[in-house]
Amino acid sequence: MALSADEAKTIEFYVEPIAKAVVEKKLDYLPTLKQKLINKLLELRHNMSENTVKILVDNAISNITGSLMEQESSAQIRNTVNEIIRRINMMF
Repeated sequence: MALSADEAKTIEFYVEPIAKAVVEKKLDYLPTLKQKLINKLLELRHNMSENTVKILVDNAISNITGSLMEQESSAQIRNTVNEIIRRINMMF
């Protein structure tokens, strides 16, 4: 089941710092940021296992980190946020 508009807006708060860390290559922060996103998704979708959500989040993030285009940093962060949310949404 896809994320509702409210759910997507809620997780954007958690996805934006992940996108910023990826774009700025501050990957030390990723594990903590990803766990916060996983926790929020589990809160929203309590019928899913933590392992499933973790795999979905990891796949959504890793699939785009290798394909970032050269852009102005703020635009790149915004595009990364949108792409992570889109991929998570597709997997739900």
